[in-house]
Order: sequence, then structure tokens, then C-alpha cells
Amino acid sequence: MDLPDGVERGSPVHRHLSEHAGFLALPGNRTAFVDNRVGELLVLDPYGPDAGHPLVRSTVPVATPAEHLAADPTGRHLAVTTGLGRNHEAWSDLLTAVDLRAPEARQPCAYARAGANRESPSSAARIP
Repeated sequence: MDLPDGVERGSPVHRHLSEHAGFLALPGNRTAFVDNRVGELLVLDPYGPDAGHPLVRSTVPVATPAEHLAADPTGRHLAVTTGLGRNHEAWSDLLTAVDLRAPEARQPCAYARAGANRESPSSAARIP
């Protein structure tokens, strides 16, 4: 939806927004959000459909439930953290770091890392 005029620009069909992480505005008129059911970060181009381009510019697998979503000022590097979900106590403390322009991949790549507060050493794994 375009603000303030309220014109609908596109609708990501069959997607389930992580309500806590919400939407994140990115440079270049892009918007990002996490689909908690599928476990994907989506980068949208809300004006793409008007120009004959797809609404969804890219998708990247991420750890869920997504609690926080952040980006660097350029919008190239994004971070998604997990958290409580519907639980009363923390059970997941994963960070997924995303590089939307990873040189070694045609698609964006992501890395997940367990938090340092665990008894075992932190480990990182690339998500294909």
C-alpha cells in the first residue's frame, strides 16, 4: 500500500508476515519482511508490478520465528533474529545474516549462527 494515498501496489499471496518483526523499508523503494511459516525473508518491489516487474525481488531462507529485522544503510546486508515465538521462555537465539548481493551466488545467501550464551561454542552454517 502506498502511503498516504492508500493505493494498493501489490499483495504477496499466501504469505504469513512475522507480526513482531514487521516490515522494513529499504533503499530503492524496496520493502522486506519474513514469512514465518515458510522461513523466508522476502524483498519486495512495491512499484515493480506497475513497471512490469515482479513484486517479489528475492527470497532467502532464514531461521524463524523472526523477532527482529534490521539492515545496514545501503540495504545490502540484513539481519534476522529469532526469539520467543509463542513461548514464555526463550528457546531459540539464532541470527541469520543475509547478503543480498553475494558475489559467489546468483541468489542472495544467508548465514545462521547460534547465540554465544549457550554452553557449546557458537557455530555458523551457510544456508543454501
